Amino acid sequence: MTSLRWLYPLKRWMYRAGRPGRLARVANRAAAGRFAAGTAGRDNDMTLEVLGRRSGRILEVPVVVADLDGERYLVAMLGPETNWVLNVQAAQGRAALVRGAREAVVLVEIGGSARPAILHRYLEVAPGARPHIPIGRDAPMSEFERIAPMFPVYRVTPIAEPSPTPVTAPHPRRGTRPIGHAARSDTTMNGRSRRVLLSQVGDVLADFPVFLTSPIYRRWHLHWGATPDEALAPMPGDDRFREAQFRATRAITIAAPPELVWPWLVQMGCMRAGWYSNDLLDNLGRPSATTIEPAWQDLQVGQWVPMSPKGPPTERNAFRVDSFDVARWLLWAKPDSTWSWRLTPTSDGGTRLVNRIHAVYDWRHRLDASLGVVLMEFGDFAMNRRMMRGIEARAQSLVGEGGPSPKLNGR
Repeated sequence: MTSLRWLYPLKRWMYRAGRPGRLARVANRAAAGRFAAGTAGRDNDMTLEVLGRRSGRILEVPVVVADLDGERYLVAMLGPETNWVLNVQAAQGRAALVRGAREAVVLVEIGGSARPAILHRYLEVAPGARPHIPIGRDAPMSEFERIAPMFPVYRVTPIAEPSPTPVTAPHPRRGTRPIGHAARSDTTMNGRSRRVLLSQVGDVLADFPVFLTSPIYRRWHLHWGATPDEALAPMPGDDRFREAQFRATRAITIAAPPELVWPWLVQMGCMRAGWYSNDLLDNLGRPSATTIEPAWQDLQVGQWVPMSPKGPPTERNAFRVDSFDVARWLLWAKPDSTWSWRLTPTSDGGTRLVNRIHAVYDWRHRLDASLGVVLMEFGDFAMNRRMMRGIEARAQSLVGEGGPSPKLNGR
């Protein structure tokens, strides 16, 4: 996003001398895990698997796949000496792309007149690459033609992988079992757990600069995504803490009707469906739900919304459901804060989702107030933004599937 262009020098420093430094390597390993697991990023954020030309091991690299005219492409943002490029050349183009499932591919380098348009598309879909490309995505095509020789481009061509025949051997109790299948299952489970953990670490690393710098642009992020009218409009709970030192109104447009958004709000909470955000930080590493859970759809006034996994919920570590109007608004409250939600249908069948937080720093209790400052002033924006985007992705995934069919209270 253009408002964070000031981070570009940091990203260039992480790849100084045209190679990833230690911090970039750690971030890339984490990103590769979460892209492969399919738990973060967009559909074109994937993990490239390629045989290391020196190590002989499978190396995993996070990449962004650019789509253009029905074809898919990879671009080397660091130029022809990029490590994955050299490995792909040594492997004669054979590699794999992973996002949830593994797809064997052959990568074929292309040049000529096709490259400029692909580079332009790449800058559109790969914001993380923009600090490394010497022109902006709005530059004229003549500029893309000028820089095209600097950045290798590969066409992605899928290939079929033969399925191995399972080998059977005596089982100590049940006769025979397919060894290949059992081993693959164990490996898959271990790999999935590792990728989930790497995904969660990657989420935290990706948000770490935002955690550190949030106070710098506090005035902007307190109204992230919200229009001036939304920031000023009354919402449930506004009358509770007029003296609140922290008041944030954030919003997002979701391409799904309120009835498909509401269930995701109802089931939120630590060790319930989670917060759809940084699970490593706010849900004890337990992945947030990606499905509607009927057991958590019975919303009642007075019900706890846990914020912490430690001990039973109390007024210090949990909100209570204060009041609600199904698929319209919801208010959570605790002695020092409120959190309200409003769902407004849009003219095209979507939802405008707005959430507002009021938090009081009560300096009569210095420890609690200090913790509140750290959580709200440094942690809230990154976590809230990721949560809103998580709700967006989950609700939109139900569009076209008929949506969930939980019982909505009051209807």
